[in-house]
Amino acid sequence: RMVVEVVNGAENHFGRVGARIHDITHAHWQRDLEILVGGAGNRLAFITLPKVRSAADAAEQIRELRRVEAACSLARALPVHVLIETHGALREVEAIAAHPRIESLSSD
Repeated sequence: RMVVEVVNGAENHFGRVGARIHDITHAHWQRDLEILVGGAGNRLAFITLPKVRSAADAAEQIRELRRVEAACSLARALPVHVLIETHGALREVEAIAAHPRIESLSSD
């Protein structure tokens, strides 16, 4: 909810603030999407998916993002950034990068 306030705040002059959700193993990653998209979807610049373990993980989270976008009547598809932080994601980096909703990949 604090991120929603920042994204919607007056200091977000250029609409460049995105948000990182919990990883797919966390019990509340879907709720993160509901809160962020429902509260700030029109001003949110992107969603970051951390610690994906595979292309299937990324696809599952993106399917849920699509569902939430539709439920919130969001007029646009939010760009998705993926953090390549696991061995599984590194093995499947090309498949992850090929997903049409993924805008960028990064690693630590």
